[in-house]
Amino acid sequence: MERRRIVKKVAEHIYQIKSSWEPQRTRASNLYLIHGDTRSLLIDAGFCNQASMEAVRRLLRQLSIPWDHLDIFVTHNHPDHAGLAAALSEKGARIFMKPEECETCAILCSYYSDPDHSGMGLLHSYGFSQRQAKKLMERSRAPEYRYHDYPWKGFPVTDIQAGEHLQYGEYDLEVLSLPGHTMHQMGLVERTHKWLFTSDTLSKRQVLTLASVQPGSQQLHIHLQTLDGLTKDFGDFWVVPGHYNPFYGTKKAVQNTKRYFAHMLQKVGDAMEAGNGKPCTLAEMVQKVFRYDPSAFFEEEVLKIHFRLANTLSCLDELVRQGSLTAKQEHGVWYWVKSFPYNTLPY
Repeated sequence: MERRRIVKKVAEHIYQIKSSWEPQRTRASNLYLIHGDTRSLLIDAGFCNQASMEAVRRLLRQLSIPWDHLDIFVTHNHPDHAGLAAALSEKGARIFMKPEECETCAILCSYYSDPDHSGMGLLHSYGFSQRQAKKLMERSRAPEYRYHDYPWKGFPVTDIQAGEHLQYGEYDLEVLSLPGHTMHQMGLVERTHKWLFTSDTLSKRQVLTLASVQPGSQQLHIHLQTLDGLTKDFGDFWVVPGHYNPFYGTKKAVQNTKRYFAHMLQKVGDAMEAGNGKPCTLAEMVQKVFRYDPSAFFEEEVLKIHFRLANTLSCLDELVRQGSLTAKQEHGVWYWVKSFPYNTLPY
């Protein structure tokens, strides 16, 4: 039975509700509504389920906001942040979202909203056998994991670019480009009140995964550059993340993220060193880094497998960028091999 969603007033004319997927017990995502004079802004759209829709409906009813007076700023196209976007658009809401982000929902470990996507081929390209890939696909589509099923494209969006301003009542929100968690993720900053809406770019309680799916994207490098920018420009702002509670200052959370990835880079590099020059697939590397035996890996919780695959891929990609590793593809399978003794980034 779904818990009753409570509307929380967090500042003058700003309200928070939570959206979650109960069967999987995922961490709730934050939705913030800024009540304006003529139009109001909902930051992110939560999961695509009835409980989340009812929470939004109850909030709009409480504040007497018609559907067609609602704008929705979607930070990135993941099921816990964009799930209701299509349904709310059908009710008359206007969706602000980068078209490039609207066209990408690919995540490793077969997390695709489109059931016809070639997830098997992607998993095979990273070293999983046909049997292993099929098992991961089947597990990811089990009822308790089906929160990734949502209409993730095909609905109208209003393009939004970094530097544009959205005005709602007393609040002037500037659009920020925050690539890293996804390549086209966006955020908002309210400079007068020093609020920074980062969604999944930054969190105090945990390091969030990077949605890497292809070698060569340099997503970790881009993410770390984004974090450096947040430290430089918004060090004394209140950070409003996509999950968990707001916190003051960006420095400590950025340092925690950098330490995590420095540790991951070290572990990946050490595993390559221990391999005596033998080429390694992503599937093999994840089992080495996290010390899985082959059978235990496939019994792990599926979301955790995805996080570990994506972050390990990001680290392999970063070591290639540094010149320590070389990536090559043979017979449709990606391999990484040591170029020379690696050097991790000095974080």
